[in-house]
Amino acid sequence: MSLLNRGLKSELDIARIEIITSNSQQIVKNPGFNQNFDHWFFYSGEHVAWHVDNQWIASFFEGGIIELLFFCLLLFTLLWQLYKQSFTQEYNNIILFASLSGFIIISFFGSPLDNPKISWLFYLISWLIIIQHKNNAQETLDIKDH
Repeated sequence: MSLLNRGLKSELDIARIEIITSNSQQIVKNPGFNQNFDHWFFYSGEHVAWHVDNQWIASFFEGGIIELLFFCLLLFTLLWQLYKQSFTQEYNNIILFASLSGFIIISFFGSPLDNPKISWLFYLISWLIIIQHKNNAQETLDIKDH
């Protein structure tokens, strides 16, 4: 069952919705909204109207201050690791830093983590940065041991 509003300018007040079978049985649960919105699912076909176009606000909206803090902590950790690794002669650090910087800039004007492919790429790059740091730390320990 759906209700489509094609530009109704005035208010529409629906107090009760009933679907009754031929043997007088009510099909709709909570037809008078007495139990608030239990058994009702509201959907808007217009995604853009409800979309948050800022990753920082979207993180706060979806997970509260905890998710926003963890998101900031992840980005700070990744940037710090890349900064520490940027003094080596490996050029992949520059590529990873540029891609992470681009993500951060885009996240001010959009929500890139809403797209599963971009989310997968972001987490893959994050994982590569962390793994690369662990490998470099292990190599440093191996050199000091000899």
